[in-house]
Amino acid sequence: QVLAQRVKRLPDHQRTLVEVLSVANNPIPLHIAFQQSGLTDGALRSLWTLRASHLIRTTGAGANDLVELHHDRMRESVLDYLSRDQTAELHLGLARAFAAENDASEDDAWIFDCVRHFNSAHQLLADAERVDIARLNLSAAKKARETGAFPLAFDCFRAGTELLGEEAWSEEYELILALHSGAAETAHFNAAWDELREHVEALKSHGRSVFDQLVGWEVQIDSCIARKDYAESIDVAIQALHLLETELPANPSEAEVGAAVQLAMESLGQVGPDGLKNLAIADDLRIIAIMRILSSISSAAYFAAPSLLVVLACRQVVASVKHGLSSVTGYALSVYGIVLNTLGLHQDAQTW
Repeated sequence: QVLAQRVKRLPDHQRTLVEVLSVANNPIPLHIAFQQSGLTDGALRSLWTLRASHLIRTTGAGANDLVELHHDRMRESVLDYLSRDQTAELHLGLARAFAAENDASEDDAWIFDCVRHFNSAHQLLADAERVDIARLNLSAAKKARETGAFPLAFDCFRAGTELLGEEAWSEEYELILALHSGAAETAHFNAAWDELREHVEALKSHGRSVFDQLVGWEVQIDSCIARKDYAESIDVAIQALHLLETELPANPSEAEVGAAVQLAMESLGQVGPDGLKNLAIADDLRIIAIMRILSSISSAAYFAAPSLLVVLACRQVVASVKHGLSSVTGYALSVYGIVLNTLGLHQDAQTW
């Protein structure tokens, strides 16, 4: 209360500057701080007064120098007395200022500040503007994901989905598909299981093709494995493979395992080691997806259905010979080699 009263007693423009910096919650360029607080005449004098009072700190007095509050307790005190409407208005003003700043930069330097403030003022956005801000969130989320900042990426992806209504699935399909796909993937990295289920269900319900839904299915498989629900991951994979017109036994019999090994041996025998190396790269999206899903449940099969692991490896080997090599071919051959070793076919295992 003491800090809040101290701020309230400041001259109007100085008080507004402190309020702007409280809502900003990060160092911001001086010219944005002055613009949003309405400081024009005597701006530098006000700046030095606040600095001398240990209310703010700056890196200098230039337009692009940064300014921030001196400590967090001041920010908390100011935010406590601001109304929700006042805070939202300040967020929106900062968002628009950062959007202009970001457009002028060459590397989206202010994109995260920009989306953070727009998202905090989402209730003030017009419908048309919501689509643009959702796209901005998508760009920010991708940038965060590329640097491994998965919590930030998830927040941006999810905020983008919340800005759009159900009608976006018909009016802005590619945008909302990308946002839900990214949110599902990054929710997995953040162990946000409840949110992950929401985005997975949205992808399954609204994806126009099985390929558009695949991210949801594959993330669900990965999340089951992460939670050590191995049997469930296999069940989910079987459902996804069915959509891709491929069937997989959950617990293959000895006869099915034997047939799978025999077919793999025959397929590899037709091309030989040198022929295998020279095979083309697979380009059939359905086959690539099938092989990726088969590979993704290998660890689950190891724990929940060991006989299935043999079938998975053999099927990927056969698919590689028939349709071309993929990123999972090497791993499939390694597992296949282990299978041959257990059968006493050590020379063949070494070859492949």
